[in-house]
Amino acid sequence: MSKRDTKRDILQAAKAVFASKGYEASTLEDIAEKAGVRKALIFYYYPSKESLFLEAWNESIDELENTLFRELADESVYIRKLKKLFRGYIDFVMSRREVMKLIEIDRVRIMDGPQDGDEWGRFRLRYNRFLQKIEELIEEGKEKKALPSDISTKATAKLLAQMMGMGALEENITLERIIRIILSGMALEPERILL
Repeated sequence: MSKRDTKRDILQAAKAVFASKGYEASTLEDIAEKAGVRKALIFYYYPSKESLFLEAWNESIDELENTLFRELADESVYIRKLKKLFRGYIDFVMSRREVMKLIEIDRVRIMDGPQDGDEWGRFRLRYNRFLQKIEELIEEGKEKKALPSDISTKATAKLLAQMMGMGALEENITLERIIRIILSGMALEPERILL
């Protein structure tokens, strides 16, 4: 097995373990066992549990962000753009539950953790870049008069990210119903959100 494959296997195992147990409860022994390698080999690629978590978390956020925002640039009708965002998110959650759990399981710890510029600060910066993309989408809606001009961009972006992060969708709720609830909550006129 090549070094690249070994590193990839360790990272995939780390994602699974962190998603299942969270950062604190996960051990490098758990990750080594899941990857089928010795613990010492993990240190060859990653100097610490934090650095391994950072790479796993960043890769997961990148995957989510790329999935959500990839097709939005081609859409000119704002409401359709929002619907694509929510559809993409729900599809992602349903098909990539492990990645979503990894993103969400320690999000509160990341956002409320130490503020002294350590590794956790890098997590916050990465998550804030994700929030900024949502803020830009909300600002676009306000400029196009598709969203009320008096809604708080930052608060709405955080609320949407938290709603999207809940992850455990009930199977009997249809995608259209979820989108309608979210758009209605953003105070869009009912006739504009018909699916």
